[in-house]
Amino acid sequence: MAWLWQRDIDDEKRTPHIIVKLRGRLAHRGFRTRRAEKELSGMGLRKGMRILDFGCGSGIYTIAAARVVGEKGVVHAVDLHPTILEMVENRARENGLKNIDIIYSDLETGLRRGSVDIVLLYGVLKSFGRRRELLFEAHRIMKKKGTLLVRQPGMKEDRIKELVLKDGFFRFSGKHGRILKFSRIEGKFHEI
Repeated sequence: MAWLWQRDIDDEKRTPHIIVKLRGRLAHRGFRTRRAEKELSGMGLRKGMRILDFGCGSGIYTIAAARVVGEKGVVHAVDLHPTILEMVENRARENGLKNIDIIYSDLETGLRRGSVDIVLLYGVLKSFGRRRELLFEAHRIMKKKGTLLVRQPGMKEDRIKELVLKDGFFRFSGKHGRILKFSRIEGKFHEI
């Protein structure tokens, strides 16, 4: 039965391989991706932008963002689960999207400082143990007028704000439905 299990990058957690595949198939019903496209467009994503989707999961928002930013834009999909990234890559190919960059990691992106317009943290803030490092990396790779979009089901808005604003990397700049929007604060922060 070992084939049922897929090791994560850190070898500490195990997720049933079949569950990962099933989640991916269920998540990619066409209406969910179209709804995600509409949502992302409403949050400021435009043609030609560079987006980073931390903890991309099944890739609904990765695929949606890739469609919104178009051929001249790029979406970096970061996840620590190789099966998930393989599914996202396959979905991109099925949809004819060539503007998705897959990054196999739990934190470090390898992207240049100041190279990304918008960072998506959808569903990762609650479970991510190294939040400060995550927010620092998001801040590091964002352009001066970059935006952080956070959506965290099961966490109160005040708690999300508290976690994101705690270290002074970002300021709250509004919300749209359940998505909180933060702007990057310019400053020199010590490497973590």
